[in-house]
Amino acid sequence: MIWNPHPSRDRKTVLARQISSMLEACGGAESLLAGDNIEEFARSLDQALEERGMTDAVHTADIILFLVQALSSVGERRAARRLLVFGTGLAAPAAWDVTGGGPMWILDLREMTVRDGCPIELLFFVCLSAVLDAMAEVWDECGGDGVLGLRHVSQAAAALLGGGKPGRIRKLAREIKQTCRARLDQIAADRGWRTAPRVLDLDS
Repeated sequence: MIWNPHPSRDRKTVLARQISSMLEACGGAESLLAGDNIEEFARSLDQALEERGMTDAVHTADIILFLVQALSSVGERRAARRLLVFGTGLAAPAAWDVTGGGPMWILDLREMTVRDGCPIELLFFVCLSAVLDAMAEVWDECGGDGVLGLRHVSQAAAALLGGGKPGRIRKLAREIKQTCRARLDQIAADRGWRTAPRVLDLDS
């Protein structure tokens, strides 16, 4: 959360700094990092926050969602997808080394489950494929030699099913992992990788 006791000009400066940092971190938006672009993003976000009556606290999530919309509106959809995946903590590099070389990235499936009583299974699988597409370039340099670590697979399956029998939850959890493997195999073929990243259930 960003808090500024003196909104307006001071807050725009803080927002510009935060926006620049986010765009640099997500990559794929280098052309937007010029000062004028960042300042324009900051002005637009500050105005949107003012209109919503948010004059003091600004959550990082609010900045990310605004940026995703703004990037999409100017045709920078790749950068928008990367920001949504990497900027929200949905995907992150592992803090430990993996035997066999290649980077390991962790995907937290709990962050993808649909809440508020709308466990739409089909939507989940569509989103899962889109997230893996957005993550793909992290394995480009190593030709696909790496690992996708999955967190909270069973928890996501249970949320999608709204609870239910353990057998059904285990079956859906297997389908989720199989979908990840199949999608990564397809991505490997499309991008000309030597191999596809291994898929590990980090909670099993």
